[in-house]
Amino acid sequence: MNKTLTTGIIGAGRIASGFGTPEDDLPLSLAHAITLAGELQLGGFFDISEESAQEAEKKWSCPASPRDRDCWLAEPWDVICVATPDEQHADDLHDILSSPRPPRAVLIEKPLCTDPDKAEQLLKRAKNMGVAVQVNYPRRWQPDLLKLTQRIQSGEFGKLLRYSICCSGGLLHNGSHAVDLLASWLPNDFLTDYTYNDAGMLAGANGDSVEIIMRDSVQHDCYLWE
Repeated sequence: MNKTLTTGIIGAGRIASGFGTPEDDLPLSLAHAITLAGELQLGGFFDISEESAQEAEKKWSCPASPRDRDCWLAEPWDVICVATPDEQHADDLHDILSSPRPPRAVLIEKPLCTDPDKAEQLLKRAKNMGVAVQVNYPRRWQPDLLKLTQRIQSGEFGKLLRYSICCSGGLLHNGSHAVDLLASWLPNDFLTDYTYNDAGMLAGANGDSVEIIMRDSVQHDCYLWE
């Protein structure tokens, strides 16, 4: 039998622990997804709020882990999931890679970093260390969306003219999943040379344009994206 991978989560908020319960059929949080994966074993949480970390460990029936951040990072994690506030992700990855016992893999909630140069440096460092890093854009890999992407890229529907997004948290937060898909559905050169006009259109260098319609969902008890 293969050894299960001990997995720790930095952050004990909604996406890490808060959404859903252990009794749900489908996972709505990272913690639940880990408990349902036979290859992974949930080993503990770290959060700047000790109370939040303790509540998360109690909720998901995993052992208590150190409350000191450096001690927590020094634990023998095989995998670490990062679910802290957006602006903290790059610093968390830096500290994970600098820890005495770096994990084999790191899963980071989007975005990795708002500075592309810093992001490239972190990814290069992780690669040189043999640490696999993945930013969590799960919609890209959903089977139905993979099929849709293939159909769009094959030209079955012609040119993409309008793109409607409905999500919670705005375009820069949960809407970034939609932007990630948009990058797959438009020609590669479109997103490297474009401008926005007053009508909210995304205009490409060749004169084509895509209308972007952004709506904020009224549902905020989960991360909604359409």
